Amino acid sequence: MGIGEPETDAGRRTVALPAAIATALEQHVADAPDALLFSTSTGSYLARSNWKQTFRRAGNAIGLPAVRPHDPRHTGATHAAATGATTRTDAPRGHSSPAAALLYQHAADDREAEIARSLDAMLSAVHNPSDDDPESDD
Repeated sequence: MGIGEPETDAGRRTVALPAAIATALEQHVADAPDALLFSTSTGSYLARSNWKQTFRRAGNAIGLPAVRPHDPRHTGATHAAATGATTRTDAPRGHSSPAAALLYQHAADDREAEIARSLDAMLSAVHNPSDDDPESDD
């Protein structure tokens, strides 16, 4: 791979980053302004022929299970959804459309219980006037 145009119009966009990631990127650019964000161990471009293996080696080096090139997209979309982001609001963060965003968004195991608790809280907040009003005909 080399420097070239993005695959889609969504390849050029502005997104808000968490402060920790923005700081790490700023440090990367300060340390090596011309360095690639994702590169081989020698600092060159990732080749399509060994892209998956390079990601896997990088994951292994920091103790992660097998990492595939698109795994960060899946993780990012799933974490964004866990914060309450909708598919429509998450799409601009890295996808050309909400339909494309759905390909990368997965349900987190604890979300079902969290959703049930939130719905329960909403239901408990509903005020039923007949419970408090002795004059009510209900």
